[in-house]
Amino acid sequence: MSLSSAPATLSTLKRLSPTVLLSEPALDDITQQQAVHDDQPEIVTTSHSPNLKHQKLIILFTWMSAHPKHILKYVDGYRTRYPNAKILVVRSSPADLFYRRSSTQRRWLAPVVKAIESFSCTDTGADEPQIGLHIFSNGGCYQARNFFLAYRAATTAAPFPTHSKIFDSSPGRATFKRSVLALSSGLPRAGLTRVLLLVLIYIVMSAYCIIVVPFGLLGPIERTRNALNDRDLMQGERKRFYVYSEMDPMVGWADVEAHAQDASKKGFEVRCEKFQGTGHCAHVRADDGVRYWNIVHSLWDGGEEKTMAPVPNEDVCKRDRSATPDE
Repeated sequence: MSLSSAPATLSTLKRLSPTVLLSEPALDDITQQQAVHDDQPEIVTTSHSPNLKHQKLIILFTWMSAHPKHILKYVDGYRTRYPNAKILVVRSSPADLFYRRSSTQRRWLAPVVKAIESFSCTDTGADEPQIGLHIFSNGGCYQARNFFLAYRAATTAAPFPTHSKIFDSSPGRATFKRSVLALSSGLPRAGLTRVLLLVLIYIVMSAYCIIVVPFGLLGPIERTRNALNDRDLMQGERKRFYVYSEMDPMVGWADVEAHAQDASKKGFEVRCEKFQGTGHCAHVRADDGVRYWNIVHSLWDGGEEKTMAPVPNEDVCKRDRSATPDE
């Protein structure tokens, strides 16, 4: 894939590798916002009043085959709220999950590793972590795992810097139905190509269920779930939020809450936000995005929201135990 072949809708982002893109703040915006901050040193940061004093590094691990227009909505949302942030976008595709070599994937993630190394060398002087990871769906989780492995391999002597995470519609499990839905989400809506690729997806998932599941082998999604709760690999994490919905057709709410529960038991600081009636990676559409972006602000700027009170380890997501987990 050529580095110059980025879709037109992503032309405003700088392509650093076949999977990594960069959105940098406009110099005029930084100058203007810094001038406002210097004139008003006591300004209070809210979800609509960005943190102007400290630059943030925001990394978006997007869901599998995410459409450029959807990626840009999140980039623009962050840019509006954090105008002086450096925003990296890490894309994912079925090829990453099934056949692309690990060495190739880690090489393509090298720009993210370099950004973390450069950012961690600066003294931000901030109370809250200035590195934020926003991880969407299983595809984003898989790339996040690859990134942490790449970072550890490239910087064996350097611990990962302090950061926070948002797990958005993730992590799930590789059930047959949900996997088919996820893998087919990026296909053409109609035509012979869609039919042929759907047949291929059914063949691949059938083989997975026949070969991997009966023998208790761990597939890539299960390995990813485990890695994201590995204290050694996830070093530097200060806190994490899970954002999910019972209406998500691709990632079951019970799978998300089970992962959050396990994370809490392993010592991670965990909070959950369950949305009602929102689809996969679409929680930002609820309440015109107000609640969603308040969650982001609460995590990365230290603001406390009434809905985000700490929860005890024994019931981290206040699960409705009368409900039946999704199959």
